[in-house]
Amino acid sequence: LEGTYEAGFVLGPSEPRLERLDLRPVRLVVAVPAVADEQNLTWEDVCHLPWIGSPEGCPFQLLAAELFARMRRAPRLGHHADFESAIVEMIDADLGASLLREDSAAEARAAGRCAIVPGIAVDTTLAFLVREARPRASAVAAVQQVVRDFWSHSRP
Repeated sequence: LEGTYEAGFVLGPSEPRLERLDLRPVRLVVAVPAVADEQNLTWEDVCHLPWIGSPEGCPFQLLAAELFARMRRAPRLGHHADFESAIVEMIDADLGASLLREDSAAEARAAGRCAIVPGIAVDTTLAFLVREARPRASAVAAVQQVVRDFWSHSRP
């Protein structure tokens, strides 16, 4: 939120100085072009593909960096996109691999637009953040309550 926003949604970790309301778990999977033989895909196969990255500071970029570090590899950065639909288009055009939300990847896979690498996933959380540093405006408190109410009734 860096001083410019009072509240917002985030995927992944946040700074401790922010009030955090966890809303739901989110699983990200590695999607690759549909021409891949999904049953035999390995992490090594993914590492040979260009990686479709996200802009610096984007939660997907941070989570992908953690994934590559966990696998002790570095991505072969190719293209960048900041909209999931653009990432799906790039994967479908055989331009590389990337992280996608599991539900989006499953939809793209069913449409023949990608394959999903088995056994590799990143689990994170969708959260709503509110800046704690100063007294809360009534509008921010109202939005926070609406988010609380909505998500308490729509949890999976």
